[in-house]
Amino acid sequence: MRKALATLALALALTLSFAVPSHAQTTYSSNTAFYCDMASGYPVTSFEQFSCRGITYKNTDVTTALEFFFQGGIPRNWVELYQTTPLVYGQGAVLEVTAFTLPNPLQPEPGVITTPGRFAFNWTMTDEAGGVHTGTVSGTWENFHVCGGRGCRWWAPELISNSITITK
Repeated sequence: MRKALATLALALALTLSFAVPSHAQTTYSSNTAFYCDMASGYPVTSFEQFSCRGITYKNTDVTTALEFFFQGGIPRNWVELYQTTPLVYGQGAVLEVTAFTLPNPLQPEPGVITTPGRFAFNWTMTDEAGGVHTGTVSGTWENFHVCGGRGCRWWAPELISNSITITK
């Protein structure tokens, strides 16, 4: 009887291990500079000043694989994602900023090497089909002085490198 129960328990454990869904991960990354929205008349000093819209990653055939948007700050923290294959679209929230450091020097100077700052956060969203997705975004950044016809008046975060990981 004990042997039969042990065999049954093993069979049940094996069956349950195959029933647990796997969590596929996809990571996209870029080393192409991306300029976020203008944030301030002074150099950017917090993640809450990040508003980065339309960051795209391409497939090997140069079609868009993923496009995402994010906004730092409470209560406006959000993330929006559009992935082509498999098709995933939805809006969600920045859950937690897990890393944020400032570039050094804070204000870039001609001829001076800047050490980029770092940022990272966790996010979650529910897609249009009701599927829940989570992930991380991380990268390096510098302050960018936006100049135009009336001089250099605004500062914006410039993403030097960034990556997004999507867990399904």
